Amino acid sequence: MKIIQNPHYSFPKGLYLCYDGLNGQPGQPEALLKRVADKASLNGQSLKIIKKTSGKPYGRIDRREIGVAISHTKTAICCGMNVFGEIGLDIEARNRNVPEGLRQRITSDKEAAVISGIDTIRLWTIKEAVLKFTGTGLRMAMQKVDLSGNEDLCYTATVDNMNIRVISFALNGYWVSVAYSQQQILTPNP
Repeated sequence: MKIIQNPHYSFPKGLYLCYDGLNGQPGQPEALLKRVADKASLNGQSLKIIKKTSGKPYGRIDRREIGVAISHTKTAICCGMNVFGEIGLDIEARNRNVPEGLRQRITSDKEAAVISGIDTIRLWTIKEAVLKFTGTGLRMAMQKVDLSGNEDLCYTATVDNMNIRVISFALNGYWVSVAYSQQQILTPNP
């Protein structure tokens, strides 16, 4: 397991990511998240992964809720933790072939200028991370996510009048995109 530290961008306080080869072992995501919790000076061994009714996972350490996210490809797994809010995450191989019409199906009318230089598979990871953040996943059309701003790695996504920060970067042949909030919306530890 590698804790991700992006050389081009400092992750916000409380946001942790890890990456590993997918080994197909049951419990691998939970084991990785426990190790990430330990790196965050939390009690990783007490981490429980629980799913909301929407299917979105969250973590509980002792009595504190923690935002967690899990994404994988055929060969890699990426897990994330946000101790101060929600998180959504997606990872895809940079060389993954996608249908020619995909870009048009996932792009909103408002974002043409922002996304002109973004690879289609990277755009997919950005939007899927946002939809995982909201808890809807692919049940919501990606066209409903509008991207704005472009600091090369950082974007703002707007969906249902909610602004969500997104970091997107290349890592070992993959695109990794992380949607997060720094707003404390989870239950604090008493």
